[in-house]
Amino acid sequence: MYNYLIRTFIPDYQNTHDADVRKRYGIFFALLSLLLNGVLSLSKIIFGYLSHSQAMIADGINNLSDMSSNLVVLIGFRVASKHPDREHPYGHGRYEYVAGVVVSVIIVAIGLMALKEAVLKIIHPVPVIFKLSSLAVLILGIMVKLFMYYFDKATAKSIQSETYEAAAKDSLNDVLTTSVTMVALIFHQLPVDGWIGAIVSLVVLFGGIHSLQETLSPLIGERPNRELIKQIADSILKYDRILGIHDLMYHDYGIAQRYMSLHAEVNAHENLVSIHELIDKIERDIFETYHVDTTIHIDPVDLDDPLTQKLRQEVIDIVSDISAQYSVHDFRIVKTSDQTKLIFDVLIPYDHEQEEDELIEQINKAVKALNQSYVTVITIDHLLV
Repeated sequence: MYNYLIRTFIPDYQNTHDADVRKRYGIFFALLSLLLNGVLSLSKIIFGYLSHSQAMIADGINNLSDMSSNLVVLIGFRVASKHPDREHPYGHGRYEYVAGVVVSVIIVAIGLMALKEAVLKIIHPVPVIFKLSSLAVLILGIMVKLFMYYFDKATAKSIQSETYEAAAKDSLNDVLTTSVTMVALIFHQLPVDGWIGAIVSLVVLFGGIHSLQETLSPLIGERPNRELIKQIADSILKYDRILGIHDLMYHDYGIAQRYMSLHAEVNAHENLVSIHELIDKIERDIFETYHVDTTIHIDPVDLDDPLTQKLRQEVIDIVSDISAQYSVHDFRIVKTSDQTKLIFDVLIPYDHEQEEDELIEQINKAVKALNQSYVTVITIDHLLV
């Protein structure tokens, strides 16, 4: 069914990295969810009144809140797909993350309201009247929500959307909520509505908090996917004339607006025009394969100077002796009549325990021990992943 719908209603559905295609996915399934939640909400509220079931009415109100979430998602995808403009040169992709945050906040709010109603039911139990028609509506509601969970999950995977991942969890929470409502309806003679409702409310509440954390993270700016960065780095290093890469920076402005910059080390004696053509090719290949807009800075490395190579290796040995997690890059020397200046960067993890000033001083002392005329200029870099 899912494949049939996307083939029928979403042109060029396979090109999910395209902003317009992602917009079609988001809007289509938001409209579909809006329709289904509207039907569920109306039917549950009507049959809840007919059976005097406060639990069923509350479940219908929960679906009504889902409609507001669908509207937020609809607006989020429409705005996120807007092309870059003067005020937003990197596009509007992060509006999708904002939509995901709003959906998660709504889930948390519904969880709190449901918990309040559950506590009131415990204090003041409300008799429930069993009706087969009401039971049929709840069973249908569970089937529809399972259907929506599958669609939200598939959409989240297809277009890598945090918003639809949050919506899928909400649909699964609704299945649990409606199931408990159904149990309360079947066992209407027992005072279980309030207690079961409280448990379900807590599940919904904590699920919303978890979704909020997951959707806030990319909005604030999180560490990029390790596997993606490793794949990109490995693909660059496969080119023969690329000696190494460092200073990689990755910026996510939405799944269709991702940018990266890095430094690539090359032989200083290579033909500049030829190297420029190679770098252009690498940038194009990265975009075509990973859909990341990349800018590469060239760092020349003098492989023909014996002193540079000797000192570079000695510094690498000094740094690796301090920690196997540390590495050296961007190494070069500047010689004057009375001293030799060693300029290089040291790459360290974010969670390293040693103070940076102490590390620089430790390296400097070790280099001075080689020769008192050596002067170091050290920059500390941090691993991105």
